[in-house]
Amino acid sequence: MVLVTKDNFEAEVVRSDIPVLLEFKAPWCGVCRMMTNVMEEIAAEADGIKVAIVDVEDEPELTQVFQISKVPALMAVQGGVVQKALIGIQPKETLLAMFE
Repeated sequence: MVLVTKDNFEAEVVRSDIPVLLEFKAPWCGVCRMMTNVMEEIAAEADGIKVAIVDVEDEPELTQVFQISKVPALMAVQGGVVQKALIGIQPKETLLAMFE
């Protein structure tokens, strides 16, 4: 998993050679903590998908650009463009299906 900041967003997400599963989360969010295992599983098992995390408290500019009002916010990004987005706890299968 890659921690994304405003400084590395362009390189890690926009110019990524592979699709990116981008999660906006917060340390105080219990549901976000519940998603950690799912995100780690995807990072370990899904070849061809980069898992990237944005901490909404540390990155208010990215949070504002993406108009994040609820966490966890999960996005499938390909070619620098958000293809699909979901809010809240999601099973691994649902997240992987975002890239089909």
